[in-house]
Amino acid sequence: MSLRFTFTFDVGYWSYTTVAVNVDEPFEAQITDPESVELRWVALDEVDDLPLHPGFGNAWPSMHQRLLRPTVLVVDAANVIGSRPDGWWHDRSGAAEQLLGRLTGLLDVGVPGHWFGSDDSWRLWPTLSVVLEGQAKQATIPGETTISVVRAERDGDSAIVDHVARLGEQDVAVVTADRDLRARVQRHGARTIGPATLHRALEDQPGRSGDEDR
Repeated sequence: MSLRFTFTFDVGYWSYTTVAVNVDEPFEAQITDPESVELRWVALDEVDDLPLHPGFGNAWPSMHQRLLRPTVLVVDAANVIGSRPDGWWHDRSGAAEQLLGRLTGLLDVGVPGHWFGSDDSWRLWPTLSVVLEGQAKQATIPGETTISVVRAERDGDSAIVDHVARLGEQDVAVVTADRDLRARVQRHGARTIGPATLHRALEDQPGRSGDEDR
Protein backbone atom coordinates (compact mmCIF):
# COMPACT_ATOMS: atom_id res chain seq x y z
CA MET A 1 0.00 0.00 0.00
CA SER A 2 1.24 3.52 -0.74
CA LEU A 3 0.28 6.86 0.79
CA ARG A 4 -1.57 9.48 -1.26
CA PHE A 5 -2.26 12.17 1.33
CA THR A 6 -3.28 12.93 4.90
CA PHE A 7 -5.71 15.64 6.03
CA THR A 8 -5.84 16.80 9.65
CA PHE A 9 -8.98 18.40 11.10
CA ASP A 10 -7.82 20.29 14.19
CA VAL A 11 -9.93 22.35 16.61
CA GLY A 12 -7.06 23.00 19.01
CA TYR A 13 -7.89 20.62 21.85
CA TRP A 14 -8.91 17.71 19.60
CA SER A 15 -8.04 16.56 16.09
CA TYR A 16 -8.28 13.62 13.75
CA THR A 17 -6.38 12.73 10.61
CA THR A 18 -7.84 11.16 7.49
CA VAL A 19 -5.34 8.99 5.61
CA ALA A 20 -5.74 8.14 1.91
CA VAL A 21 -3.74 5.29 0.40
CA ASN A 22 -3.54 3.22 -2.75
CA VAL A 23 -4.22 -0.42 -1.90
CA ASP A 24 -2.00 -2.81 -3.86
CA GLU A 25 -3.77 -5.97 -2.73
CA PRO A 26 -7.46 -6.26 -1.72
CA PHE A 27 -8.18 -7.08 1.92
CA GLU A 28 -11.23 -7.43 4.16
CA ALA A 29 -11.73 -4.39 6.40
CA GLN A 30 -12.08 -5.23 10.11
CA ILE A 31 -13.15 -3.22 13.15
CA THR A 32 -10.34 -3.18 15.72
CA ASP A 33 -11.46 -0.40 18.10
CA PRO A 34 -14.45 0.08 20.45
CA GLU A 35 -15.65 3.34 18.83
CA SER A 36 -16.55 2.00 15.37
CA VAL A 37 -19.96 0.51 14.60
CA GLU A 38 -19.48 -0.26 10.91
CA LEU A 39 -16.57 -0.59 8.48
CA ARG A 40 -16.93 -1.24 4.76
CA TRP A 41 -15.63 -0.29 1.33
CA VAL A 42 -17.60 2.49 -0.40
CA ALA A 43 -17.28 3.70 -4.01
CA LEU A 44 -16.08 7.31 -4.35
CA ASP A 45 -19.29 8.48 -5.98
CA GLU A 46 -21.35 7.07 -3.08
CA VAL A 47 -19.60 8.95 -0.27
CA ASP A 48 -21.73 12.10 -0.67
CA ASP A 49 -24.85 10.04 0.08
CA LEU A 50 -23.60 9.02 3.54
CA PRO A 51 -24.20 10.93 6.85
CA LEU A 52 -20.66 12.30 7.12
CA HIS A 53 -19.00 13.81 10.19
CA PRO A 54 -19.22 17.62 9.67
CA GLY A 55 -15.43 18.08 9.59
CA PHE A 56 -14.96 15.23 7.16
CA GLY A 57 -17.94 16.39 5.10
CA ASN A 58 -16.45 19.87 4.68
CA ALA A 59 -13.12 18.42 3.58
CA TRP A 60 -14.52 15.66 1.37
CA PRO A 61 -14.91 17.68 -1.88
CA SER A 62 -11.19 18.56 -1.79
CA MET A 63 -10.26 14.99 -0.83
CA HIS A 64 -12.37 13.67 -3.70
CA GLN A 65 -10.54 15.89 -6.17
CA ARG A 66 -7.17 14.83 -4.75
CA LEU A 67 -8.13 11.18 -5.24
CA LEU A 68 -9.22 11.80 -8.83
CA ARG A 69 -6.22 13.99 -9.73
CA PRO A 70 -2.90 12.49 -8.57
CA THR A 71 -0.03 14.80 -7.61
CA VAL A 72 3.33 14.66 -9.41
CA LEU A 73 6.53 16.46 -8.38
CA VAL A 74 8.98 17.00 -11.25
CA VAL A 75 12.54 17.98 -10.25
CA ASP A 76 14.88 19.89 -12.56
CA ALA A 77 17.98 18.16 -11.18
CA ALA A 78 20.51 20.40 -12.94
CA ASN A 79 18.88 23.54 -11.55
CA VAL A 80 18.47 22.16 -8.02
CA ILE A 81 22.03 20.84 -7.86
CA GLY A 82 23.44 24.02 -9.43
CA SER A 83 21.67 26.26 -6.90
CA ARG A 84 24.38 25.56 -4.32
CA PRO A 85 28.14 26.03 -4.93
CA ASP A 86 29.22 22.85 -3.10
CA GLY A 87 31.62 21.49 -5.73
CA TRP A 88 29.02 19.57 -7.72
CA TRP A 89 30.83 20.41 -10.99
CA HIS A 90 33.69 18.05 -10.05
CA ASP A 91 31.37 15.00 -10.19
CA ARG A 92 28.06 15.74 -11.88
CA SER A 93 26.79 12.16 -11.87
CA GLY A 94 27.80 11.74 -8.23
CA ALA A 95 25.94 14.93 -7.30
CA ALA A 96 22.86 13.60 -9.13
CA GLU A 97 23.09 10.29 -7.24
CA GLN A 98 23.29 12.17 -3.95
CA LEU A 99 20.18 14.17 -4.86
CA LEU A 100 18.30 11.00 -5.83
CA GLY A 101 19.19 9.44 -2.49
CA ARG A 102 17.94 12.45 -0.55
CA LEU A 103 14.74 12.58 -2.60
CA THR A 104 14.07 8.94 -1.71
CA GLY A 105 13.84 10.08 1.91
CA LEU A 106 11.33 12.74 0.90
CA LEU A 107 9.01 9.97 -0.30
CA ASP A 108 8.91 8.67 3.28
CA VAL A 109 7.72 11.92 4.88
CA GLY A 110 5.74 13.59 2.08
CA VAL A 111 5.50 17.29 1.24
CA PRO A 112 3.37 20.13 2.70
CA GLY A 113 0.03 20.85 1.08
CA HIS A 114 0.94 24.38 -0.03
CA TRP A 115 3.30 22.94 -2.63
CA PHE A 116 0.17 21.88 -4.51
CA GLY A 117 -2.15 24.77 -3.69
CA SER A 118 -3.70 23.44 -0.44
CA ASP A 119 -3.06 24.60 3.11
CA ASP A 120 -0.85 22.69 5.49
CA SER A 121 -3.70 20.73 7.03
CA TRP A 122 -2.71 18.51 4.11
CA ARG A 123 0.41 16.42 3.62
CA LEU A 124 0.92 14.88 0.19
CA TRP A 125 2.93 11.97 -1.18
CA PRO A 126 3.32 12.81 -4.87
CA THR A 127 4.75 10.63 -7.58
CA LEU A 128 8.32 11.88 -8.06
CA SER A 129 10.06 12.39 -11.43
CA VAL A 130 13.66 13.63 -11.71
CA VAL A 131 15.02 14.91 -15.01
CA LEU A 132 18.77 14.44 -15.61
CA GLU A 133 20.83 15.94 -18.42
CA GLY A 134 24.44 15.99 -19.64
CA GLN A 135 26.98 14.07 -17.57
CA ALA A 136 24.43 13.62 -14.77
CA LYS A 137 22.57 11.14 -17.00
CA GLN A 138 25.18 8.56 -15.99
CA ALA A 139 23.88 8.61 -12.40
CA THR A 140 22.82 5.29 -10.89
CA ILE A 141 19.31 5.12 -9.48
CA PRO A 142 19.13 4.02 -5.80
CA GLY A 143 18.11 0.38 -5.50
CA GLU A 144 15.05 0.85 -3.28
CA THR A 145 13.11 3.76 -4.76
CA THR A 146 9.96 4.52 -6.71
CA ILE A 147 11.46 7.67 -8.25
CA SER A 148 11.02 7.91 -12.01
CA VAL A 149 14.20 9.15 -13.70
CA VAL A 150 13.96 10.90 -17.08
CA ARG A 151 17.30 11.06 -18.94
CA ALA A 152 17.05 14.00 -21.36
CA GLU A 153 17.89 13.14 -24.96
CA ARG A 154 18.51 16.82 -25.74
CA ASP A 155 18.43 19.71 -23.29
CA GLY A 156 16.89 19.23 -19.88
CA ASP A 157 14.37 22.06 -20.19
CA SER A 158 12.77 20.55 -23.29
CA ALA A 159 12.63 17.14 -21.58
CA ILE A 160 10.86 18.67 -18.57
CA VAL A 161 8.30 20.50 -20.71
CA ASP A 162 7.62 17.34 -22.75
CA HIS A 163 7.28 15.28 -19.57
CA VAL A 164 4.86 17.78 -17.99
CA ALA A 165 2.78 17.86 -21.18
CA ARG A 166 2.49 14.05 -21.12
CA LEU A 167 1.19 14.13 -17.54
CA GLY A 168 -2.04 15.70 -18.81
CA GLU A 169 -4.66 16.40 -16.13
CA GLN A 170 -2.56 15.38 -13.14
CA ASP A 171 -1.67 18.03 -10.53
CA VAL A 172 1.96 18.82 -11.35
CA ALA A 173 4.56 20.95 -9.55
CA VAL A 174 8.00 21.56 -11.07
CA VAL A 175 11.02 22.39 -8.92
CA THR A 176 13.19 24.91 -10.79
CA ALA A 177 14.39 28.50 -10.54
CA ASP A 178 14.73 28.89 -14.32
CA ARG A 179 12.39 31.75 -15.24
CA ASP A 180 11.86 30.68 -18.85
CA LEU A 181 11.23 27.05 -17.87
CA ARG A 182 8.75 28.17 -15.20
CA ALA A 183 6.76 30.07 -17.80
CA ARG A 184 6.82 27.11 -20.22
CA VAL A 185 5.52 24.53 -17.71
CA GLN A 186 2.95 26.96 -16.31
CA ARG A 187 1.44 27.12 -19.79
CA HIS A 188 0.77 23.39 -19.36
CA GLY A 189 -0.97 24.02 -16.02
CA ALA A 190 1.95 23.10 -13.73
CA ARG A 191 2.81 24.89 -10.50
CA THR A 192 6.43 25.85 -9.78
CA ILE A 193 8.56 25.63 -6.64
CA GLY A 194 12.01 27.11 -6.03
CA PRO A 195 15.07 24.92 -5.29
CA ALA A 196 15.50 26.58 -1.87
CA THR A 197 12.09 25.24 -0.82
CA LEU A 198 13.10 21.71 -1.81
CA HIS A 199 16.48 22.01 -0.08
CA ARG A 200 14.78 23.05 3.17
CA ALA A 201 12.41 20.07 2.97
CA LEU A 202 15.33 17.71 2.40
CA GLU A 203 17.24 19.15 5.34
CA ASP A 204 14.20 18.86 7.61
CA GLN A 205 14.05 15.10 7.12
CA PRO A 206 14.47 13.11 10.37
CA GLY A 207 18.11 12.37 11.08
CA ARG A 208 19.45 15.27 9.00
CA SER A 209 20.91 18.54 10.27
CA GLY A 210 21.09 20.84 7.27
CA ASP A 211 22.67 24.22 6.78
CA GLU A 212 20.78 27.38 6.08
CA ASP A 213 20.03 28.08 2.40
CA ARG A 214 22.84 29.92 0.74
